[in-house]
Amino acid sequence: MNIDPEQIRLLLLWFPVFLFSLTLHEFSHALLARMGGDMTATYKGRLTLNPIPHMDPVGTVIFPILAGLTGLPLFGWAKPVPVNEVKLRHSRWTVAVSLAGPFSNIFLVIVSALILKLLVMTHVLGPDPDLGINSWQTVVSTVLMLFILTNVLLAIFNLLPIPPLDGSHVLHYYLVRRNPALWTSWEFLRRYGMIILWVLVFMTPLRNLLSDAIYGIVGFIQTWVVN
Repeated sequence: MNIDPEQIRLLLLWFPVFLFSLTLHEFSHALLARMGGDMTATYKGRLTLNPIPHMDPVGTVIFPILAGLTGLPLFGWAKPVPVNEVKLRHSRWTVAVSLAGPFSNIFLVIVSALILKLLVMTHVLGPDPDLGINSWQTVVSTVLMLFILTNVLLAIFNLLPIPPLDGSHVLHYYLVRRNPALWTSWEFLRRYGMIILWVLVFMTPLRNLLSDAIYGIVGFIQTWVVN
């Protein structure tokens, strides 16, 4: 396997961005669970911005790095935050806890885009931020673009309504739990959701659809930044 040195340098910039984004995602789940009355994640040490308690050796380290080096779809995960829905003050908190993760990624997209816009407006960075590593200005713009790209990907992917992704909890709360006719199908999805996800991620149609959505949003942000 021939690995471009530029690819290695880009991976070294991307991995800390990915790790921080995942960490904030899981921290946000734990924080909203605590706000809703469930202390399970807090007692298990998950209400922290230290990435180590959130890391899954395969999903957070091995697979993302291999994907970055081999050109496989960038796909990774952290250890799920434990939530005891019985301890939440109201069942609606299930939705809030679930959406906290993707919303944290959207927050990082907005913050990164605003910082990039400010740096371009003040001429600290040039008007055409790209993914290259030739100067400190390009490193800054690259890291900010990686934050935008990574967190758009995490937000969109986690909102898919397939267990165990965050969007599935919203679907269950508003549709499945009130419709007994869907319970059998839901149990099938819950049991085989990870297998279905793996298949879908590597199927070209869905991968292309997700890619179009992600790069469409990132392209819109880039246009806004330079104009």
